[in-house]
Amino acid sequence: MVRITALAALTLTLTLLPAPAHATEVGSSRTVGIGFQLGDPTALIGKLFIGHGNALDAGIGFASFGYARCRDANGHLYHCDDAGFVSVHADYLWQENLVRQGNLKLDWHIGVGGRLIFDNAADRSYVYLIARMPLGLDFAFARPGFIEPFAEIAPGVVIIPPLWLDIDIVLGIRFFF
Repeated sequence: MVRITALAALTLTLTLLPAPAHATEVGSSRTVGIGFQLGDPTALIGKLFIGHGNALDAGIGFASFGYARCRDANGHLYHCDDAGFVSVHADYLWQENLVRQGNLKLDWHIGVGGRLIFDNAADRSYVYLIARMPLGLDFAFARPGFIEPFAEIAPGVVIIPPLWLDIDIVLGIRFFF
């Protein structure tokens, strides 16, 4: 939590420094971003802008590095620290501008995608397939022009094995080049 606070303070400080107002580089001259997200799933992530506000987003996460949810034999969720799952997700995003004010650009995105969870539980292994619809806010700055912090919520439906609702909530940051 201290690292996130320090990163937010640094980003805010760099944003408030005097600079000429011009467009951010994220999504225009810098179209490839890599970073990380915290939450469910905690993951290493990437984003590729493919033009006209469209982007591909993907990530790979490991339960042992963050918050994990497990299901007991009755299907009830509980917090588990010793879960051994790997999560892979990929989404197609449509991104639109909400606010462009001086050094700040605020976009929102909506998308469609999927998530696979490979869960190595103590009694047996499970594979979950989740259809998801990410919805989020993306922040970009004129200075530094290569950072994109974001917040996202992704409701989904677990298709395999049983049918139930799922929700992913994350905070993250991408560095574009």
